[in-house]
Amino acid sequence: MFKLLTGVALALAVSTGPASAAVLLSESGVSEFRPTPGSYTFFFDASADGAGTIDFSLVALGSIDGLNAACDLGDCADSFNLILNGSDVFYGALRMGGLGDDVVFISPSGATLTVQSGAAGQGGTATFFLPVQLRAGSNTLTFAYAGYDQGIDDESWAIADLLVRDGSPALVPEPATWALLIAGFGLAGGALRRRNALARPA
Repeated sequence: MFKLLTGVALALAVSTGPASAAVLLSESGVSEFRPTPGSYTFFFDASADGAGTIDFSLVALGSIDGLNAACDLGDCADSFNLILNGSDVFYGALRMGGLGDDVVFISPSGATLTVQSGAAGQGGTATFFLPVQLRAGSNTLTFAYAGYDQGIDDESWAIADLLVRDGSPALVPEPATWALLIAGFGLAGGALRRRNALARPA
């Protein structure tokens, strides 16, 4: 009985737990810095159409400007686009050492973004996690910044720790999985205790 209940608990945990994700593109460290405007393009293959995720950070030097309330986007701001297979995945203006505000215009549901700005002229970092839809075969991923060219010493940016995965990246069991696993071990423990009590001499 103990072996049966333990097996059931483990089977439930495995069947309800999230699948591990395959790494499709990995670029560790920090890329070469480029001025605004500028772009980087990467190519990678996916085995099937379906969900995926993109993790990366933008590292800014100098004064990358966010959306300034005193002017329109494009006049005073530096805008960032992430484009997957010709469609915008993310579009916004992020303040990293410059003026203005952080404003997101396009972002997928479930995305997270953390922006840290240094003092004026000291750059900053924006860290992204973006759920995306991948297509079978070749995929094209473009990082693009638009804005006035103020020189690489004043406004430049790079990509850090880019990671593209298919499926769900979660390797830790979900709460429901933990609940099933604990319940299964509880039943197994109860059955073992009862068997031991019945086997005890009077």
